[in-house]
Amino acid sequence: MNINLQLDAAAERQKSLGRLVDNSPVIVFLWRIEPGQWPVEVVSASVQGLLGYTAEDFMSARVSWPGITHPEDVPRLEQEVGNLLAAGLDEWSQQYRLVAKDGRTVWVEDRDRVVRDAAGKATHIQAIIMDITGYKRVEEQLRESEARFKDLAETIRDVFWISTPTIDRMLFVSPAYETIWGRTCDSLYQRPLSFAEAVHPEDQARFMAAVPEHAKGKWEIEYRILRPDGAVRWILDRGFPIRDDQGTVVRMCGIAKDITERKRAEEELRGSREALRALFTRLELAREEERTRVARDIHDDLGQNLTAIKMDLRWIERALEKAAASPGLDAVKARAISAIEVADAMTAVVQELATHATRRVG
Repeated sequence: MNINLQLDAAAERQKSLGRLVDNSPVIVFLWRIEPGQWPVEVVSASVQGLLGYTAEDFMSARVSWPGITHPEDVPRLEQEVGNLLAAGLDEWSQQYRLVAKDGRTVWVEDRDRVVRDAAGKATHIQAIIMDITGYKRVEEQLRESEARFKDLAETIRDVFWISTPTIDRMLFVSPAYETIWGRTCDSLYQRPLSFAEAVHPEDQARFMAAVPEHAKGKWEIEYRILRPDGAVRWILDRGFPIRDDQGTVVRMCGIAKDITERKRAEEELRGSREALRALFTRLELAREEERTRVARDIHDDLGQNLTAIKMDLRWIERALEKAAASPGLDAVKARAISAIEVADAMTAVVQELATHATRRVG
């Protein structure tokens, strides 16, 4: 009685296991090792959901596994399995394509285990097969994205780079590095900080002081580099952090741009401004000298002449005062006094003209 109960319980567990396998997204197979045919002895019902063929299709040999394997993959798979069996291996994994009943191409991962008889001869292969079509699709999209990224990185004139925050590993650097730095990309991969060895001695201290900020996700600096050929290049290096879900900086990516021509233009502009400033200073000095000369000429020439006229008129006035009074002399004296007043007025006008002339020259 107990034996029957145990047998019933075992049968129920086996049914439960069978239902579990049949309803799972994986397919279970048991093949008999007969290269070229691979007859199926056991297959789970889940095969129909993936490929459209029933378990009976395989069990009755109406459909063979090699027959639904993509033609381009069959030779490779048979050679691989033959080599694995010859090497005495008992477990392996393969990825290949199948053609479903409706014509769809399905990528699968096939995990196999060899079953041997008492004599150690390989007689069967147990397999668990999983649909990896979605994974392959994503993989292909990623490959295409990487190809586009590589094409872009290789065509831009600036250096595109990706590194760890502490720059202990250089994950990617574009070929422009070799053009600008004059060093190989391989040398940078081998020694990630070797790019810093090219930094100009006058910029080294400032550069190294900024390196700790790189680990914090902050990086923007201008510096000069010395190429192996002795040429000096100006670099604008900017980096941006890539963070994980916790906000930790896990990568730094950035662009190092050669700004030598811009710096040269800035230096030329600065030189032009200094030359213009010097020219303006010389112009101001010349204008000041001209103001002084004009004022001096007006003052010296007209002022001296008017002073001489005034002195003569004063002499005439004093001489008339000493002469005997007469109506004629009184009239001359009045005219002399009037002339002196005119001379005083003209002297004031000359001084004003000298000041005005100075302002106009300025």
